[in-house]
Amino acid sequence: MNVNIVLKSPDGDFDATPDIAIILACQSGEHLDPQIMFLGECAFLQKEEALMKKIQLEINAHPEIIMVMMINIKEDTPYHSPKKGSTTWHTFRHYTQCSSFKEFVKMKQTTDGDSGTLGPVTVADHLWCWITQVDYYVWVGDGEKKINIHKRGGRMTAHGVDMQVVDVMISEGLVKIRDAIIRFSKQLDPNADTDSLEATNVPWDFDWKWCQISIANTAERTAHEWLQTWYADTFRGTKHSIDDVDTSGDYIDTLLSRSRSVGSSRVSLPSQPALHFPPVTHARSHQLAEETCSK
Repeated sequence: MNVNIVLKSPDGDFDATPDIAIILACQSGEHLDPQIMFLGECAFLQKEEALMKKIQLEINAHPEIIMVMMINIKEDTPYHSPKKGSTTWHTFRHYTQCSSFKEFVKMKQTTDGDSGTLGPVTVADHLWCWITQVDYYVWVGDGEKKINIHKRGGRMTAHGVDMQVVDVMISEGLVKIRDAIIRFSKQLDPNADTDSLEATNVPWDFDWKWCQISIANTAERTAHEWLQTWYADTFRGTKHSIDDVDTSGDYIDTLLSRSRSVGSSRVSLPSQPALHFPPVTHARSHQLAEETCSK
């Protein structure tokens, strides 16, 4: 299994880096050309059309590929930064440094309708990220035919959010990969004993909720990265107005006490404590309708 390995076409006119690949190769003895068994790609903040073109080029360069999986993560609306003078701007202008990821998540706002794992990441009245749909695509090669990912709804494809259908297709692809390993072994050694491998039942028992949890965490981290970028561009090196300073009696008494304790005639105004919204109770979950793909 390889992560971010560069795949090149035999004639060298194309190269690409899939998110994950399973490659069959000989480590010693007779050397055979590596065989690519599986490709996995995930699209987030990326156009689906561009990713599908990349995948088809990878398949054209390596027609021996047995199974391809693509996960397409879709947002509700493209990200836009908070406007000057907005509630978000007034909230974070008091901070002397950007909120940490932990602080940011604690400030996440919810509504009475929010439930489940996936949902909008709203902090200080600004929508930073909202994943509303996750589509899973699986293609499995049919005999000697090269996979055509533009063919939808065929016997060897699965698409949608019905994870039972996706699980069945993945299981079938894993069996085909097992058979390819057997053939590869026989090419290396015609007398190789592959009886145990042939009798092996390839298990596939994946709990998709962990995938959903990981995607939700990715949304939160993406939202925090947007905050960091916006905060740095907006407030880094900015001097605060005297109007931002708490002039209540307790606050001034604290400043004078600190000044006397260090014997200094100059008083430094510390930043105000960060504002915190109520902790998260539950997040919105959008149940996605099953898609039936036509050819």
